[in-house]
Amino acid sequence: MQLSAVYTPDILRADENVVSYELFYYDYYGGAHGYNSYTGLTFDTKTGKKLGFYDVITDQDKLKPSSLPDLQYN
Repeated sequence: MQLSAVYTPDILRADENVVSYELFYYDYYGGAHGYNSYTGLTFDTKTGKKLGFYDVITDQDKLKPSSLPDLQYN
């Protein structure tokens, strides 16, 4: 049985304002299938502060209401 854990970062944006990337995770520790997920992080390049959902999305009125719960969760 081949056990594995893969963690792959992907830079989505890097400029004078923000650095934003996603991490892809794939783990297999036995069984029928592995597990995978994505996690995204965004940082302010001037302060180093991790930015949250409402720090990045400033015009909430333009978001589709049906997509808001999924975006906030992720």
